[in-house]
Amino acid sequence: MPKERRVFKLSVLPLALLSCCAGSLNAFAGGYLPPRLSVNANAGGSATVGQADLLLSLKGDERRNLYLDPQAAYGTDEQWYADLGLGYRWIQNDAAILGGYVFASRSQVGRQCGFWIANPGVEALGSRWDARINGYIPVGGRSDDLGIFQFNQSSRFVFSGHTARIVTTYLTGDESQQIGDGVDAKVAYQIFRGLPLKASLGGYFFAIPNTDNIRGGAAGLEYWMDRNVKVFANYTYDNLQHGTVVGGLAVSFGGVDESRADPSLSERLTDPVERYLANLGHGSGIPSETLLTNLQTGQKSVLSNRSINSLTGGSSSQILLTDAAFFSQTGTPNNGGVGLNMTNCTFENPCAASDFSQTGVNTLNVLLPNTVMFFNGGTYPATNGSSALTLNNGQGVFGMNANYSASASGAARPTFNGAFILNGNNTLDSLILNNSLGATAIAITSNGGQNLVISNSTIGSAATPYGVGMILVGANANLKGSNVSVSPQAGIASGILLLGSSTLDVVSSTLNISGNPSSPTLSGITLDAGSFLEIVNSQLNVTAPNPSFNSTIGILAQNGSDVIIDESTITVNGTTRTSVVGLETPLNIADDSGISMIAGTLTILGGSDSRVSDGDVAFLGTACTVNGNIFNCQS
Repeated sequence: MPKERRVFKLSVLPLALLSCCAGSLNAFAGGYLPPRLSVNANAGGSATVGQADLLLSLKGDERRNLYLDPQAAYGTDEQWYADLGLGYRWIQNDAAILGGYVFASRSQVGRQCGFWIANPGVEALGSRWDARINGYIPVGGRSDDLGIFQFNQSSRFVFSGHTARIVTTYLTGDESQQIGDGVDAKVAYQIFRGLPLKASLGGYFFAIPNTDNIRGGAAGLEYWMDRNVKVFANYTYDNLQHGTVVGGLAVSFGGVDESRADPSLSERLTDPVERYLANLGHGSGIPSETLLTNLQTGQKSVLSNRSINSLTGGSSSQILLTDAAFFSQTGTPNNGGVGLNMTNCTFENPCAASDFSQTGVNTLNVLLPNTVMFFNGGTYPATNGSSALTLNNGQGVFGMNANYSASASGAARPTFNGAFILNGNNTLDSLILNNSLGATAIAITSNGGQNLVISNSTIGSAATPYGVGMILVGANANLKGSNVSVSPQAGIASGILLLGSSTLDVVSSTLNISGNPSSPTLSGITLDAGSFLEIVNSQLNVTAPNPSFNSTIGILAQNGSDVIIDESTITVNGTTRTSVVGLETPLNIADDSGISMIAGTLTILGGSDSRVSDGDVAFLGTACTVNGNIFNCQS
């Protein structure tokens, strides 16, 4: 039968039922019962859903009711239904209300697909109990085609020589949204006489083609606060959506003047018709499944149960790198990096830890410009004699897992003993940098290097801190997801130093600056000569336990430098020092340096001359504490 004819037949179902009941109309006294409007809203599932139900009596009296019942619902998941029902109820032997109905429904389910549904049902109502059985029959088709899509199933790195490729496995298939025949049943009972509290139990079953049948159960509670308002909570569990809980509020107007507790049978002739148990928490009334048909094999699979991973698909390969060098603790030594060639430091023949030398790095820069160096776990040198190791422009150091397929994390990251000098376009990622050069060593130095990235790394430790964490001169760097431990010593009394219009972005990192330099002033971070610092979602801890020095400063910006601090925590602990300042710029009006702190917290601990800021410092929504006194910092 063509779809158009099925839809037409569905649309005339209520009229057909009305025609069949025409003989019964003559038995009525020519009256009708007052209309009843019910609306409710519920939330807690996948969407917030609003529902409306208008029961219109066509013929009725105190013993029977022939009614028309339009219903509709809409959810924030953009699913909805719009129904028109025709039903008949009568009181049988003064024992119960019996009734039957049929609804013509248009339901929009997931993926913006719409279906026509015929919904017949029967019901029995007592004073304190009710029971219903509903059927759901698609009549305008059970499937809506969504088109052809490609799904990436997995991606993996594949290495060969100095080349790294990413291989993606994919599946091309035809998607469709499907529904099926279903049934639900529900019984409810007013638990206590004289109290409008009702509990319900139910179950449902839907058979959707090419998928597992949906089986589920339902439970609910409702309580009428007065004649017009009730609160309710419902729960369902099935093998598709698993557990769903919603709560809501309903209001009802009109209908027969009804006692919500222990109503008479005639008072229930205008009660709402309750349907749709199986799709709780959605705007549509019925469940649906997305089906994928493999265009290569014709095999079908349901997306919701992730079984597409078992379907055969194709694959694609994309070259990511052609300049990779591999290092391993078990690699082949090459005389400290002397005489390296293209057969060395390959994936199949990685170099040894001893080959990560200044000679080795320089040779790789000639063989593989912009060398991407991969290291799996273990310990490696980062020295040039007794000095830091210099990376050439474009070179990067990456800590990887055992097979180089993913970045290393935690203690599995490789450890580098020494320090780095960065020339530009360098990356240090997923590594541990350990100070083996002495208390005054500088962890990272850059003289004019641009586009520097230090990420997911640990620089120094409480046991072996660096004398200076970073010195940038005319450089541009990004520090993210990293921890830095610094103990300033003689000479430079700053944990991080930015000079010559340098720029540093610190994101999601922790900086611990603690020490007793010979200088009378300890500064966590110092900016000079038009430099710029931005700190986002990070922590800066500056501690000077020795009380013999004059001042401790969290951040010092001078000579046209600027700082922006956003949603970060800064703690400056100068113990009993005379002067402890959180953020400072020179008081000289000729110096146009500035610091802004937005949100976050600023904590100051010290002597009598402790304060949050000096100079041109602006605050917005920052919580400040000075020696235990909490207040809101204001500009």
